[in-house]
Amino acid sequence: MDDWLIELAVLGDEDAFAKLVEKHHRFVLGVAYQFLKNPQDAEDVAQDTFVKLYNFLPRYKKQGKFQKFLYRLVINECISFSRKKNVRKSTSLEADVASTEKFPDEICEGKELQEILSSAAQQLPEKQKQAFLLKTYGDYSYEEMGEILGCSETSVGALIFRARKALSSKLRSILK
Repeated sequence: MDDWLIELAVLGDEDAFAKLVEKHHRFVLGVAYQFLKNPQDAEDVAQDTFVKLYNFLPRYKKQGKFQKFLYRLVINECISFSRKKNVRKSTSLEADVASTEKFPDEICEGKELQEILSSAAQQLPEKQKQAFLLKTYGDYSYEEMGEILGCSETSVGALIFRARKALSSKLRSILK
C-alpha cells in the first residue's frame, strides 16, 4: 500500500501524501521522541521529516521496506536537529540520581528505572544509541538494522554489545 501511495504522491496527489503521513505519523513521532526525549522537539522533527520526505519522494527508490527508509530519515533529522539546537541533555546521570532523596534500592522501581535507562542511553555514542534503540523499540532483525544503520550484521551485534556493556556499567555505578 505504501508503494501505491508513494507513486500517487509523486504524481502530485496531495491526498495520497496526506494518507502516507497519517499512516506513519505515530511511528515517526515515536522514533523522534525516543531520540530527543522532548515532545515539542519530537513534533518539530516529525514535521521536518515529512517535509523532507515530500521533497525526496520523486527520487525514492524501492529498495526494501518503506518504514526502514523512513526510520533512517527520522534519525538523520534528529541528529541534524540535535546539532543545530544543541539539544543534548547537559545533566549527567549522577546529577539526576543525586537530585533524588531515595536510596539506591528505591531508585530501581518501575518508571524511575526506565528514566535512568533512558538517560543513560542518551549518553551513548550515536551509532550505539541507534542500534540499541532499534533493538529495544523496533522489531528488526540484525540484517535489517544493518541496512538502516549502513553497516554489517556483525557491526550491529558489536554496537549492541558495547551499548549494553556501557549501560550496565553506568547502572552498576549508580546502584553501588
